[in-house]
Amino acid sequence: MSEQHTVTSLNSQLSQITQAISALLAQFASGFLSRQQIFDALYPLVPPIATQYGLSPYLVLGVITEESGGNAKVVSYTDAIGLMQIEPSTAAEWGVTDTNELYDPVTNVTTGCEILRWLMGKFASYGSLGETMALAAYNSGSGNVDHSIKVSPASDPLSWLYSQSWGSGVEQYANNIEALQALYESWGAP
Repeated sequence: MSEQHTVTSLNSQLSQITQAISALLAQFASGFLSRQQIFDALYPLVPPIATQYGLSPYLVLGVITEESGGNAKVVSYTDAIGLMQIEPSTAAEWGVTDTNELYDPVTNVTTGCEILRWLMGKFASYGSLGETMALAAYNSGSGNVDHSIKVSPASDPLSWLYSQSWGSGVEQYANNIEALQALYESWGAP
């Protein structure tokens, strides 16, 4: 095979790979990735950050899937930004004062993991329910979960929260993430 033919063949392969990557990035930017695609795309990023904060990477991937569908550029109606949907005011409390930094996947996931770790610690005394409470707080705000603890029976500290008109969405959110975590754990590292 001539050198020219080899170069032409390599250029063709590179073009095909570039097109495939561009198509995947277009899906990623639009938020139209399957769970498997989100998992495969974000797995290299998440475990080093999640384990730094003592979190399961599968849990964090579940939060990302539920929050943003793997779209690092998405902005919610509440102005929450990026993979872990962090509001600028919340990010500022955690030291990220430049809103544009929240579009950076590393900064976004790091900040989201810091917040999630803090919430896990806050509700750790509730044992296995503590993770669900932390997820509910990540979604609805820590103050809502604190209020629910005050007005709900001790045996069911989230009953008030879930009984609110918007609370069923919080319950579904936490259930979805826990189901995604179990799914991702069953897949293991790619």
